[in-house]
Parts: sequence; C-alpha cells; structure tokens
Amino acid sequence: MTVTLVASGARSRKVTRPSRVIPRPIFSTYQTTYSAVIAGDVAKVEITPTAFWPNHKAITINAKPVRSGGALVVDLGGGENKFDIAVTSEKGLVRTYTIVITRSNEENALRLGF
Repeated sequence: MTVTLVASGARSRKVTRPSRVIPRPIFSTYQTTYSAVIAGDVAKVEITPTAFWPNHKAITINAKPVRSGGALVVDLGGGENKFDIAVTSEKGLVRTYTIVITRSNEENALRLGF
C-alpha cells in the first residue's frame, strides 16, 4: 500500500511519496506506524491510500470506507491527529497502518517521518 498526503492551509503544499522530502522510515508493508509534523497553519489533510493488490476487499480510514486511490479530506485539530488505515485482503486478513500528524506551532514546519 502507498499513501499520499496533501496538506492545505494558508499556504497550500502537496506532499507525495516520493517527493523532495525523504520520509523516514521509508514506507514498507512491514512498517505500520508513521508520523508527520506539519505547520500550524495547515487546516486539512487529504489522505489517499492505494492498495498494492487490486483484489483487496476494503480500505478504511478511521472506520470510514475509502476506495483504493480515493481520497478522504479531514480537518486537523491542534496537536496530534491519529489516522488508522485498515486494509482488508481478499482472504479477510486486516493490516492496519497508523499515521500520526502533528500540527506544529512553527509556521514553516513540514517534516515527515512516515
């Protein structure tokens, strides 16, 4: 699975994998927890999960169904914002990836760790 994040606020910026920011750790099927620190002026984030296998059963973000390649736009609260992305395989096995996005007090912060 890959995940694309698009952050928007006073100054819109797009963050996709790969991008000029090198995420740490680099996305891996075996790595399930990721984090990002973004500027405090970013009010929304668009999360677009894309399943590796086309025959998966379902994808949800915080229990909301999303199709592979489909985006979910969410408002960000202050501080930490946790998103659980659950992918259900054709055999019914579920793997959950967690992304924690923290709104920074610094206007120019855009540091990814996912």
